[in-house]
Amino acid sequence: MLVSSNTEAEYERHLLALQTNFKDHNSIINYVKETWLIPYKERFVAAWTNTCMHFGNTTSNRAETAHAKLKKQLGNSMCTFGTSWDKIHPLIELQHTEIKASFEKSLSFVQHDCRKEDFKELIGFVSISALDNIMVELKRLDYIGVDPISCGCIIKHTHGLPCAHEMQEFKQTHRPIPLDCIHPRWRKLDFLEPRPIATPNNPPENAQLELFVKLFQSCSSETKRHVSMKLQEIMNPASTRLTQPQLKIKTKGRPKVDTSTQRLPFAFEVVLFGQDSAHSTDKVVTRPPRKKSKTIPQKRSVYRPKPIVDDSCLTPEFNKWFPKHMLIHIRGAQDVKSDGNCGFRAIGSLMGFGDNAWCKVRKDLLKELRKESIIYELILNVHQSLTFFPYETAPLDSIYHREISIGFVNHNHWIKVYLEGQHLMPPVDERWLRCATITASDWLTPYQNCIRQFRYEASITDPYDNDPIFIE
Repeated sequence: MLVSSNTEAEYERHLLALQTNFKDHNSIINYVKETWLIPYKERFVAAWTNTCMHFGNTTSNRAETAHAKLKKQLGNSMCTFGTSWDKIHPLIELQHTEIKASFEKSLSFVQHDCRKEDFKELIGFVSISALDNIMVELKRLDYIGVDPISCGCIIKHTHGLPCAHEMQEFKQTHRPIPLDCIHPRWRKLDFLEPRPIATPNNPPENAQLELFVKLFQSCSSETKRHVSMKLQEIMNPASTRLTQPQLKIKTKGRPKVDTSTQRLPFAFEVVLFGQDSAHSTDKVVTRPPRKKSKTIPQKRSVYRPKPIVDDSCLTPEFNKWFPKHMLIHIRGAQDVKSDGNCGFRAIGSLMGFGDNAWCKVRKDLLKELRKESIIYELILNVHQSLTFFPYETAPLDSIYHREISIGFVNHNHWIKVYLEGQHLMPPVDERWLRCATITASDWLTPYQNCIRQFRYEASITDPYDNDPIFIE
């Protein structure tokens, strides 16, 4: 009871009770106080150890256990350096293997109690020991609430894990426990050298470059030579030794001759297909696709013209959710199915894949977010009308430019928004300018006037309007 006292006042009460119960053994009480409590109580009494980060290591048991294993492995002290090495090295390798096994278990094993929405961002990224401590802390939610005083925040100070009142706040806002509130010690599940922390002033590209330089300096001369050759090929593609393989020519059978009389589309037809939001009712005659050959597979077209939507399919009922100065530039909106995938359905339809392609859009989006999670955390942490450009790829030709606009309505639903031909565009977030590559920054050039006009009209008509409309 004395060692587990959570406050100094509780410690004093338990010490007084100890002295009262053992008043006939003053010599023992004096020994405990003078030898342990007075000089060392801050190192093992909970009232003091709960104020520092110790990750659950409050005793010397781990060191004593390792020492006992080492003594048992050596057998006696009459060993030479060679025999000592032969006995110690397998023990260290065994410990290394056990640690690697614990890492793999944390990466792949999912406990039954952790199959909840609260843990969906932690599974596979946090040690199982940390999840066990969080599960114990979750049992306090019913009687702690969101009061930090009654919570005490002990596990946050000692283990670097979210305490009960923080998890109660996440639960009330229907959010899972974020990975950022877990101490990096619990997220280290490998033996690799930790990467430098990426910040707005130090983007992830710089951190990866620093790591590459360290690895390059530790390589042998032969490896450095090969890496230098590869870098030279990347910087100067003309210097590569690789040649394009020769095309195998078919010599059997009669050669196939294209006898089609279909004409190629005119230039004005290509421009009409490239218009993203222009209101057009002219029927465009296009070249129908050729029949698929049995021997030569038809290549999948990369560019998909945006389908033209008639005004009779659009509705103005969602206009109250959009910025007022944008209403004159909005032709109308079109609703999509409300099944939790409305945003993916809207994007898939506007890209020409159809509403039912939401699964493909979702998979592609998750793949991109996982690839560059740090950059998107900086860019997407906003709630206002914004324009998003690709941050890595170079701009396409102007005839292939396409503006896709979606709107957030009813605080829980995404819809398709169709704009007029000469429409405004919301501003681009400054964090995109910092993260975008040099080639990708050219996306902004042809749209600067639209964005500047949006800022001007927003400051005149409705300077406090933050209802979101996203143009991508």
